[in-house]
Amino acid sequence: MLLFDKKNNLIKDLNRTRILKYIWDNAPIDRAKVSKELGLSRTTLTIVAKELIENKILEETGYGDSTREGGKKPILLNFRDDLGFIIGITVGIKKIKVTLGNIKAQFLNELETDRAADEKPEETLKKISSLIKKLDVYKTGKILGIGIGIPGIIDHINGIVKFSPNLKGWENVKVKKYIEDEFPGTRCYIDRETNLQIFAEKWFGQINSKNFITIETGIGIGIGIIINDMIYRGNNDAAGEFGHTTIVPQGSECDCGNYGCWETVATVRSFINKARNGIEKGTRTKLPDYYIGGILTFESIVNAHLEGDEFSKEILEEYAYWLGVGIANIVNVFDPELIIIYGSASQLGDMGIKIIKNTIASNALPWVKRNIEVKYSRFGKEARITGAFGLVIKNILSIPDEYII
Repeated sequence: MLLFDKKNNLIKDLNRTRILKYIWDNAPIDRAKVSKELGLSRTTLTIVAKELIENKILEETGYGDSTREGGKKPILLNFRDDLGFIIGITVGIKKIKVTLGNIKAQFLNELETDRAADEKPEETLKKISSLIKKLDVYKTGKILGIGIGIPGIIDHINGIVKFSPNLKGWENVKVKKYIEDEFPGTRCYIDRETNLQIFAEKWFGQINSKNFITIETGIGIGIGIIINDMIYRGNNDAAGEFGHTTIVPQGSECDCGNYGCWETVATVRSFINKARNGIEKGTRTKLPDYYIGGILTFESIVNAHLEGDEFSKEILEEYAYWLGVGIANIVNVFDPELIIIYGSASQLGDMGIKIIKNTIASNALPWVKRNIEVKYSRFGKEARITGAFGLVIKNILSIPDEYII
């Protein structure tokens, strides 16, 4: 009898999950359509919808169109606008960003502060706490949750940063406990920053692919992995640290301590260094001369390329090539339907996509490469913070990893 009860609870939970996500993607929508599209009985849908309305997650809002046969107009279901606020936080190598918004990821207020490369975890956590307090909203009791994205190996269940290659001194840092102790009654959720891209796409991007990879580019490289609509985390929560796989044996030393990692040949830092070396050697270029006060950035390389600078074009083409080499390896390993690129590489435009696709075609197995779509994210610089909102929504609606769609 106990097993039977567990089975019934499991079925109820799965139905609730499917209903919540379907309404999220299609609201406002009437019960009959939800029932039909999900293959659930109207009785089941009515019971679950009643529970969600009583728990003040959904509300009845207006009427839909009558059927051709006439009759009463159906009552529409939608998520409540006053469900509460969400705080999304991203911790980077140089910046901490805290954003207040609503359940639809509409940003209401944003604050940020600098962090030093050698800053201790407790200093960073104090800065996060200070920024949250400056929002002056947590006192209202309307905060649904705090979502935090941090680079590295994350125990997302217990909210612990096990290790972060790019944040010095971050080992076994209990982020969730610190934040929840600082703000009693507020739930905090953390995850790898590259998994935040997944939440952004799945909750706000309307991605239908069941097997796709998100790739964060910039100072470092990390990937988020979806296999059959499930986040793949690995045995030690370390899946996705693809930037630290060896691309060039006996190559340059990486921050992680190994040599020839993908990050040594396909990051913003490596190509700014290439540009600097070219300037030092006297290469003709429109790039700003940092010797006389010019600021050499990845953006300045892109801008020089757009102005017709051949040296900058060569640098960016090489950057896109090495990105493509790493992505080809990812394609061979995971066989995704879709690759979504975030961060600095999105500034490469059509040229970057073309080179990456050609490199995949040259290096991936022929039977794998044919139907892969490669594109930039539509979220741009806001991908991670949007994903932090999605992380909170996933948890407050009790959506397990296996059913994030």
